Amino acid sequence: MNALPQVRDATQADFVDTVIERSRDVPVLVDFWAEWCSPCRMLTPILTKVISDYAGRVELAKVNTDQNQELALGLGVRSLPTVKLFKDGEIVDEFIGVIPENMVRDFVDRHVARAENPLLARAAGLRAQGNAEAACTALTEAEAADPDNDDIRFALAELEIELGDHEAAGATLERVSGKGRGDPRYAQLDGQLAFAAIAATAPDIEQLEHTLASDPDDCDTRLKLSARLAQRGRFEPAMEQLLEIVRRDRRFGDDAGRKTLVKLFDIVNDPALVSRYRGLLARALN
Repeated sequence: MNALPQVRDATQADFVDTVIERSRDVPVLVDFWAEWCSPCRMLTPILTKVISDYAGRVELAKVNTDQNQELALGLGVRSLPTVKLFKDGEIVDEFIGVIPENMVRDFVDRHVARAENPLLARAAGLRAQGNAEAACTALTEAEAADPDNDDIRFALAELEIELGDHEAAGATLERVSGKGRGDPRYAQLDGQLAFAAIAATAPDIEQLEHTLASDPDDCDTRLKLSARLAQRGRFEPAMEQLLEIVRRDRRFGDDAGRKTLVKLFDIVNDPALVSRYRGLLARALN
């Protein structure tokens, strides 16, 4: 018998209830193992330790393949140990063989939400009430209490950008972990920060357009105009201004036109528009 309540044995007879139906409520790791399998004995304590740390937010079902050969073969198990993760009644991920604890945690983290930090929830409430400064304070306290949680840093950086504290937002993004930097939110916030910093010293759109009409080669004005347009959600004309910088002067601002356009791609939630301008950028570079 397994000591942890979130670790149980599963068989052909109860697999639907123990794994498939249960995974509609909480993700379930399924460990396919056998008594004769030495690597299985190495992996089991790693899985159990990781599961225990998630406090019920993920469960582990162990399937003895010698006793449940038909089940294992039906699920495509060809070597041991094999671990499959079920969520909402379906297999969503898997790995084969023994992997270290940190990789097991990364595997689980892809599918299991962190336990909500109460200070993070409080900050969201304060922000919804329009009390942005108090929300920032709550998020700063939350980060101190939970320093491994990049979700807090993303929320804090977003709020700092909104408040115009670009230096603080940059420092917050610097504290994002290496893993967190692969999160799309990191690239999006980094791009927002870049545009906010450019727009901070820029005149209004009408004045920028007037200046540009008298000097179309003024790449600095084009860059500022792109930032102002992006802040207004006018992404296509912002992209066009940046693309024009690439066409006119690749050396401007250490290739600022191309680099800033790539950052804008990370911000815009319009795949067709981004794809079109990626193609236009590629042609402009050739």
